[in-house]
Amino acid sequence: MSKKRYRLAQVSGWILVCWHNALRRASALVNWSDTKRGETDTQTQNESFLSERKDDRRIKSREKSLQEFDQAYWKWREIVDNAEEGIKFYQSFGEMLGGFKGGCIQFLNSRRVDVGYVFLFFSSVSSSSSLSRFTLDLDIILDHF
Repeated sequence: MSKKRYRLAQVSGWILVCWHNALRRASALVNWSDTKRGETDTQTQNESFLSERKDDRRIKSREKSLQEFDQAYWKWREIVDNAEEGIKFYQSFGEMLGGFKGGCIQFLNSRRVDVGYVFLFFSSVSSSSSLSRFTLDLDIILDHF
């Protein structure tokens, strides 16, 4: 049973329960000698109430309005739930993209440092005339990596 039908059944059931409770209280006030007559009157009144309820346009209109309100409420809840889920997704996606951006920046900075070392290495090789200086600089750079 869907939620809207369940709610409508709850409302209809609640109305009937209230009516039956009121009838029970009224029948309790009847004298014991009139109990049989009171029960038949109560049953007759209940049957007439139920038949009028089935045929009454106002009650049908009210039930239709209640169903439309129930449908609107559940559609609104669906929209709100989807919006909350979307917000959670994009928040976590934003955090993930922020971490990826941080990793890219670290990679870029480390490559810039590497380029600086390579540039220093080659500038020292071109200004140095000795092969030992070249080997020494190469050892320093390889130790760095």
